[in-house]
Amino acid sequence: MGINTEYLIPFKGLENGVHKYRFQVSTEFFLNFENSRIKKGNYIVDLIFDKRDLMMILDFSFHGDYQGSCDRCLTIIDIPNEGNDQIIVKFQNDVTLDSSQEVVIIEDDAHEIDVSSFINNMIHLHLPLVNKRNCEEEEYKFCDHSLLDKLERTQEDGDEGREPGTNWDALKDLNLD
Repeated sequence: MGINTEYLIPFKGLENGVHKYRFQVSTEFFLNFENSRIKKGNYIVDLIFDKRDLMMILDFSFHGDYQGSCDRCLTIIDIPNEGNDQIIVKFQNDVTLDSSQEVVIIEDDAHEIDVSSFINNMIHLHLPLVNKRNCEEEEYKFCDHSLLDKLERTQEDGDEGREPGTNWDALKDLNLD
């Protein structure tokens, strides 16, 4: 990915203390990352950047949505997503030490930090496991009603005439030896 200067924070001339940044993250941002699951999305990312002598504490919070196929009715919908994370950046001459997810080690002579990969990873880590909206509360205004009706009829038809436990009873006699 090419470095976008919008996400570079030059910290060398920055005074110690808390500094606040806000980033508008849109579809073009995610297209810069090869394995991004998000193809279309819009987010607001707030960063509280606490610079200290030997480290920096980056507190990220974000909210927005991305486009995805609803796992319930397959309609393309905007799926809300929000979260927050903290990353600690330490200065050291020996950068051969492994960075962890929460602690990043950079060289003492570094003068800026690119937060774009932190933002991308944070948003992806907070993606919901199931792509859906809370349709019951939103009166199913985003859903494909014809597909939901078909699913409901199929489920009702499949439940009729079936005795409880018959699926499991057939497995009792199964010999796995």
